[in-house]
Amino acid sequence: YEYGSGAMMGNFYSNGQVCSNGTRVFVHESVLEEFVHELVERTKKMRIGNPTNMDTDIGPMAHEGQYKKVMQYIDVGMKEGATLCYGGTA
Repeated sequence: YEYGSGAMMGNFYSNGQVCSNGTRVFVHESVLEEFVHELVERTKKMRIGNPTNMDTDIGPMAHEGQYKKVMQYIDVGMKEGATLCYGGTA
């Protein structure tokens, strides 16, 4: 069973820059470790690049303001006890 499919689509669709993207993923504690592992492994395989290239999985932020907003959300999450599992300083 692939735990991360819905989370990947719900949070990475359009680089997470559309209002319909997920803001939370609720995961039962009995599968949490496996879920996080799968999500990190799938994220590592994403190809970053030009969004017009069919081989690209994720493109850039729309503009600097959006980038700063995302970084602010990451900072708030870390201050509230979140664990950064991949990227940044993980």
